[in-house]
Amino acid sequence: GGWHHLAVTYDGRGGATAANGIIFYIDGVAVPITERNNSAAYVAMENRTAPLELGCEMAGFQPFNGGLDDVRLWNLVRTPDQVQASRLSELTGNEPGLAAYWRFNEGSGTTVADDSPNNHTATLYSTVTWVAGGPVAP
Repeated sequence: GGWHHLAVTYDGRGGATAANGIIFYIDGVAVPITERNNSAAYVAMENRTAPLELGCEMAGFQPFNGGLDDVRLWNLVRTPDQVQASRLSELTGNEPGLAAYWRFNEGSGTTVADDSPNNHTATLYSTVTWVAGGPVAP
């Protein structure tokens, strides 16, 4: 029933140890994960042409039942100190390594503007309910 900050980092190692390069942070604290795919062919965050999907197991299946206030996608691994320092503040959108940044400040509609210079507009699917407020302050 409350807001939490989730950050996931991946160091890009690929192969049989790819899952060892993934770290989950909840409210700025690293937490263990138990289910990992350690197939030698596995590479998390592969550079593919398929759209990035958040909040579902696969297209249209098991949609996320919760709220999002701020989603940030980086093209570099953030350190624990960086995750902790910025987790409760909005960014400017021009931070080095920021690949996409959705603040969800529109308040209505089914698209969310990318507040980074990269113009990756997000499309919202299923039932969207906009609510005022959230944990991230401008």
